[in-house]
Amino acid sequence: MATEEALKFPVTPYPRRQELETRKPVRTAACVIIGDEILNGKTLDTNSHHFAGLCFRLGIRLKSILVIPDDHDTIVDTIRTLSIPENHIDIIVTSGGIGPTHAKVFDPRGEMEYSQETIERMEKYTSRRASMKTQSEEQKKARHRMALFPKKNCKVLFVEPHLWVPIVCLNHNIFVLPGVPTLFQQLIQALLCLYIPLPPESEKPHRVLIESKLPESSIAPILSRMVMQLKHDNSDIKLGSYPNLLTGIVNISLIGCNLDKLHDCAKLIQANLDNIVLGLPPDS
Repeated sequence: MATEEALKFPVTPYPRRQELETRKPVRTAACVIIGDEILNGKTLDTNSHHFAGLCFRLGIRLKSILVIPDDHDTIVDTIRTLSIPENHIDIIVTSGGIGPTHAKVFDPRGEMEYSQETIERMEKYTSRRASMKTQSEEQKKARHRMALFPKKNCKVLFVEPHLWVPIVCLNHNIFVLPGVPTLFQQLIQALLCLYIPLPPESEKPHRVLIESKLPESSIAPILSRMVMQLKHDNSDIKLGSYPNLLTGIVNISLIGCNLDKLHDCAKLIQANLDNIVLGLPPDS
């Protein structure tokens, strides 16, 4: 028996590389997770974690993650606050609340219209599901509300050929994505990697890890002196330590854009840790 061929939808044309290179790179971002079920502990949020990791790998600094209830006024106020120019946030990504919720962010009247292309893709996808064939007209109308988007300052992006679900872009810098993790992860990957101008390779961070079995109290003075030295040198390297109470191992993390400087810093820290083990002064 032949298997049913997977659907493949057309995507919004990718910007050409030359076009992306002429646009200002996206260097900062904020993430808004919308959902009462996350705030009451029913659902574990994985979307912000995935987004944070993707931003790090692409060189985008994630400045804020907010979890808010699925309340119209809260959503509008949160997005408006993050959009204030003084916050220096290039893009805002929301997870959950897709549909009419965001309509009044930039349009007080909140005028809406249906995206016909979204409805057509939705119907083509659902036509393969037997349960959908018995739905009432009222149920169909409820389903179509997922294709009801703001009329102004809105662009519908189809970024993934195997999904009918779009990304809704408001005001050129706010991207509204569904909360379902499998959808969110595919859509945000395609959006950032194919449609957004990214920072140059020289601005992408690296992470170097050092493991130590010394107690954190013994390591702290070394790291404190190193932090002061980095500040004195105006270095962009960020330093942190994270003890694992189960294994007794302390992970020391160094993050920066210059890999050579990271390794030099790591060697100096490691040398001081070795001195402690040998009973020598840390700075010798």
